[in-house]
This record gives sequence, structure tokens and C-alpha cells, in this order.
Amino acid sequence: MTGNMNLCNRMIDLSFCCRMKAGICLVLVLCIGIGEVDAQRKLPSKTKEQKALERQAKKQRVEKVPDTELRWNPRKIPDKSKGFPEISSWHTGTAGILPSDAAEISLVNPSRIGFSRKTELLFRIAEEPILPNIGLKHLWWANKRFALASEHSLYYTYPGLKILQCTGFKSLVPDSVKIEHGFAMRHEFLFSWLMNPKVWGCPDPPPERILTMRIGTEFYMGRRNADVHSFDYAHLLYHTRLLDGQVLYYGGLQFDSYMGKRFHYSLNGLFYSLDLKKEYAAEANLRLTAYVSRRFGISVAAKGAYMNVGDRTRFACIPLLDLTYLVNPGRSVIQHGLYKRGKRRRN
Repeated sequence: MTGNMNLCNRMIDLSFCCRMKAGICLVLVLCIGIGEVDAQRKLPSKTKEQKALERQAKKQRVEKVPDTELRWNPRKIPDKSKGFPEISSWHTGTAGILPSDAAEISLVNPSRIGFSRKTELLFRIAEEPILPNIGLKHLWWANKRFALASEHSLYYTYPGLKILQCTGFKSLVPDSVKIEHGFAMRHEFLFSWLMNPKVWGCPDPPPERILTMRIGTEFYMGRRNADVHSFDYAHLLYHTRLLDGQVLYYGGLQFDSYMGKRFHYSLNGLFYSLDLKKEYAAEANLRLTAYVSRRFGISVAAKGAYMNVGDRTRFACIPLLDLTYLVNPGRSVIQHGLYKRGKRRRN
């Protein structure tokens, strides 16, 4: 009997010891957890710079570049090939805008210099020595298929007329003529239609085809130079009539696309009217550009005009050879809407 009682007492003591150990372990776990929470609370707070960097990183992860921005600035498309110039069907005469860090310098064709995300500057180098000029082109609106832009150019006509008078063109500008100072202004609206928008991921899309409607006006501001006879300089007889106070209205269509690997072509037809009366001119321009390297392109162009100006009708045609230099051209070339991979690729 006494042995059974001792055994029961031992079992009770053992149970009590186990409970005490379990309670002590629980208390230790709680103390460690509270200590970790206090340690976390006592960590140094983040600085303003760290918080700003975190917000910027989060914004960049959430923010996505819109499809229209990728289309108008193809260099922002990821995984682009490297080693080729940045060229596309959005050529001169369309509503496309160059990136702000790029430029296309041409001798005959208007030179384009990127100014901002939606604006570029225009110069005509061939006319610069005799007609100092500057232009501005701005993209007002664009979506996946359509775009609306405007061009505004300014010419100073006095130096060119003075050069003609001093170089023996007496039949055009006699010595007795007092040349007046003035500016010729040209305003044009461009509405482009991307006929086949690129489908992202398409393995072999067709070349981009862009149709542009052009409409504008050109006029002279300053004292009239009525004594200056209208002259045909590269069959631009209808432009020189502005010196007599007439206004030139014009409009037409232009088509741009690609042919082959590095050939861009442009075809346009424009109709000109002087004061919307009987005097008019119809002009066609064909231009083929081959990009032979990362920065250089060679263009062959032909201009033809049918003119009914000054009670006489005539037809004129002139071929042109032009060179194009690309400034900061990017590192890829759009070929049939996709980026052509070069022989060497740097990751």
C-alpha cells in the first residue's frame, strides 16, 4: 500500500515538473518574439532619398509606355537589334516627328532636327545661302492609325534677290529696281494615315504604308517687288509670283513605304493655285533613298511640273541627287515593320 502511494506521488511530481518546463519554454518563446518585435521597431527609419527612390522604382514598374509612343519613337521598343541606323516610313512630308536627340541632315531635301517629343526644326540647306530660312513642325495629335501635324516656315527673300541683281541677271532684276525687304511664309497641315499598323509579335509583317494629305498656303509679307520679273528657278515659277502680292494655295497626297531591305520611297502629287484663279501648276515628286551605312543615305529624286502661269503653259522636269546624314541614328533599322538582327549582337 505504501509503495503504491509513493509511486503516485512520484507520478504527480513528474507531471508537475513537465508542466513547469512547458510553461518556462512558452515564456521564453514569448520573450524572444517580443524582443524581435522591439528590435524591428528600433530599426533606423528610411531617409527621404530612399523613400523617393522606392516610389520612383514602383512607378516605373507600374507605368507602361503607351502603344502610340512606341510607334512614334521606335527606339523605345525593347530587345532591338544593334548596329544599323534608325529609319522608318515616317519620312519628310508625313506627320512623323524625329526623336529629340536625332537629326536628318540633307542637302536638297528639308533637314530635320529633333527639338522635343512632339516638335522638330526644319532647314533647307540648298536655299540657305540665298534664302535664309527656318521651319517648325509640331505633332498635335496621334493614335495607332492617324496623326495630325503642322509645318510653319519662314524665308528672308532680300539676300536672294540681291544676289541675282549683282550677278548679271538683269532681265530678272534690273539695276533700276529697288529691292524691298520682306519675308515669305509657308504654312502646311499634314494628316497621315498608317494603312497597316504593326501587330506586335507578328513574325513577318508587310512594310509600313503611310498615306498623307497635305494642304497649305504660302504668301509674302513686306513691300511688293512688282518690278521683279517672275523667273523659273528649278521650275518654281509659281513661287516667285508671291513677290507681286499673290497668295499661293496648294494641296495633294503623298505615299511613303519601303521596298527591299534598306530602300525607302516616297511619291507625292501637289496642285498649286495662285489666288485661286486661272493660274495653276501640278507637280509630281518621286524620291528613292538607299541607306548604305549606319549614318549615310543616298537619294535619287525626279521632279516634274505642268504650269499654266502668266498666259503661258509649259512642262518642266529636273532630276536631283541628294545625300542624307543621320545624327544619333539609334542602333536598329525597321525592316518590314520589325527590327533586322545584325551579324554581331551585344547584350
